[in-house]
Amino acid sequence: MRSIPRCLAAAFALALAFGAVTPSMAGSFSANPVRLTLPAGASSTSLVLENRGDKPVVVQASTASWRQEAGRDVLEETEDLIVSPPIFTVPVGGSQTVRVGLMRPADPTREVTYRLFLQEVPPPPVAGEPGVAVALQLALPLFVQPVTKASPRLAWQARSSDDGAIELSLANDGTAHVQVVDARLSGADGTVIAELSPRAYVLSGQSRSWRVKPLRPWTGEALRLTARTSGGDISAQVAAAR
Repeated sequence: MRSIPRCLAAAFALALAFGAVTPSMAGSFSANPVRLTLPAGASSTSLVLENRGDKPVVVQASTASWRQEAGRDVLEETEDLIVSPPIFTVPVGGSQTVRVGLMRPADPTREVTYRLFLQEVPPPPVAGEPGVAVALQLALPLFVQPVTKASPRLAWQARSSDDGAIELSLANDGTAHVQVVDARLSGADGTVIAELSPRAYVLSGQSRSWRVKPLRPWTGEALRLTARTSGGDISAQVAAAR
């Protein structure tokens, strides 16, 4: 399978940096919802784009399969999904419903993940007008749920690095993704040792690590983690790696 074009990869990186569960806004057009889910047995889902700017917006849609390797995201071209319409114009103050159809059966046991890209097609330059047109892009996650019930299964581990930073690792050995919005590490006495806001996805069967500067020195004692995730608030014991 071929990797996706660089422009879409850049949009994907931007979406990861600012991903959220609220309607996503890119310049003059917005998309809602920002996270798409296809339940087992469903063949399609939809979202709505709205143009809140002062000019019509031409948008082109494309899709990619999405997986992770060694904590890094990998996007590849796919024929598993079909988008209708693939290119369209949203008038000023108007909206457009976009439908995404699944062209393959759902996996029996594990969630399958994709990205839907919505890229503005900039108008041709106007003679005499200065500046460069900037094409706006969104990269929305799409999760296809398996036939059997799927859920993440998380294991946390912390390690102290030579420079005093804490390396926090999360392994997801479950059958569905998790998105970690923010997290806090506390000592046995409840004192906050470190805080971070990764807003990052960890897909099924994958792991990810973050380096965070502690608010006070960590001597390797037991840690308690509290976090906001896509599945709700969690609290967990963090194993200290030796």
